[in-house]
Amino acid sequence: MKFVVATLSIFLVVGLKSSGFAQARDPIPDSLIVYPTKYVFTVGLLQGGSAIGVDAELRLFDGVGFQIGTGLVGVSTGVNFHFDTDINSSYVTLMYVHQGFGNLFVQSMIGPAYVHRWKNGLSGQFGVGFLSGYSRKWGDVFKNHVPPTVQPMIAFGYCFKN
Repeated sequence: MKFVVATLSIFLVVGLKSSGFAQARDPIPDSLIVYPTKYVFTVGLLQGGSAIGVDAELRLFDGVGFQIGTGLVGVSTGVNFHFDTDINSSYVTLMYVHQGFGNLFVQSMIGPAYVHRWKNGLSGQFGVGFLSGYSRKWGDVFKNHVPPTVQPMIAFGYCFKN
C-alpha cells in the first residue's frame, strides 16, 4: 500500500511540474489573438435615414453597439444587439429615423429591424417603422391626409470594418 501511495505521489508531483513547464513554454502567439471590432461603417441605399447615407456603429461592450447615421436629408440612431460578441455580425436593432429637415421634413419613425451582415461585406436591413411624426405636406400626399402608421424600413449597403 505504501508503494502505491508513493508511486501516485511521484506521478502527481511530476505531472504538476511538467504541466506548469508546458504552459510557461507555449504562450499564445500574437498572430492568433483576435481583438474585437471597435467600429463599423456602412454606406449604401436608404442608410442614415436618407436615400443615400452612411451609418457608423461603435462597440459599447460584448454584443452591443450604438449606431448613428446621416444621409442627404436625414438622420438615424439606434441600439444594436448582436447575435455574436463582435459587432462584425448580424444583429437586431431598435432605431429612430428622422427623414428631412426644416421645409424638407417628411416623417419620423421608430421601430425594430433585423440587419444581416454577410462575410463579403454586404449588409441588408429589414424592419418595421411606426410613425411618430410627419409633415403636413407629406400628409397631403395621401387620400385621408394621414400617412400609413406602419411602414417598412429597408436598407442595403456595404460595411467597412476596422
